[in-house]
Amino acid sequence: MAAVLIATGCSSPEDSSNATPLVAGQESSQESVNETASRQAEPGEYGPSLDDSSSDTSAEDSSEVVNASPVASTTTLVGRPDPSLPTGPSLPDPGDQPADVETARAGVIAVFLSHYDGSRSAEDRAADVDDPTNIAEATRAIERLFPGAMADARGSVDGVVFVSPTRASVRYQIDLNGATVVPPSIGEANLVDGVWKVARETVCRDQALGGIDCDTAQPFEREPIPEPPSPPPTLLPAPMQTELPPPGDQQPNDVAAAEGAVVDVAARWFDWSRTIDDRLTAVDDPSGLGPLLETLGATFGRSATESMAQIEDVVFTSATDAAFLYR
Repeated sequence: MAAVLIATGCSSPEDSSNATPLVAGQESSQESVNETASRQAEPGEYGPSLDDSSSDTSAEDSSEVVNASPVASTTTLVGRPDPSLPTGPSLPDPGDQPADVETARAGVIAVFLSHYDGSRSAEDRAADVDDPTNIAEATRAIERLFPGAMADARGSVDGVVFVSPTRASVRYQIDLNGATVVPPSIGEANLVDGVWKVARETVCRDQALGGIDCDTAQPFEREPIPEPPSPPPTLLPAPMQTELPPPGDQQPNDVAAAEGAVVDVAARWFDWSRTIDDRLTAVDDPSGLGPLLETLGATFGRSATESMAQIEDVVFTSATDAAFLYR
């Protein structure tokens, strides 16, 4: 390829059989609870209502999920939205139980449903957490990331196991407009001053799924994406000029001698077998070219030392400036 150079310039992430089907908003005998908990539910069955008076409830009613406050809801079953779906991770084995298991269970269910009701204010939801530090702020940050969507989020519970009188493991999930946004998961609840609260670690884990750090109420910091490596430097600018300019009105006194001098100095610059210092003497302003030549030599290795140029034509644009065609 031919090119023109002006001589004066340069460029360069199972179900548990111990789990009792849950109800909310109804009272029942402990005998009924024990009987229910002692049998294995059939596939796709949540289990009967704990109130014998509701035994005639249709299958459609019994599969409804409680996803609102038990105080306001007339639904009696707390379960999964779709009985054909797996219940998710297994609950742990029970430990020492609260003195009043049913009251404690109702309290745990109520606080989970309350906290995961997206229509409630951020401050009210934060009050459901054992350590509410920055929880309201983090909730509002998620609402800003997903404007208008979080108000339709609802939680559901289908298992509670007390691992101690003051701590419960809860299997729950969160749905948004019929779609599961937090799949069946195991959360925790703690008894604080006689009131059940959702454990902070459970809430923070869910807020992290929304991209927010509950400790700072800010999006998680991400490491900056590194800049792509620069391409190897090229010897000549692109696109290259391939046509010589017209001759100037003023020409050197001895055109032939001047032409020979231009060819000689151009050949010396393009002769990579020469030392850097020698090549720099062929340039009118060598500032910064030394390091560039060192980089080019290290990049292209031996092939650079075998590179030379052939000067094909020279045109003087003035008595002291020339352009030449080379390849």
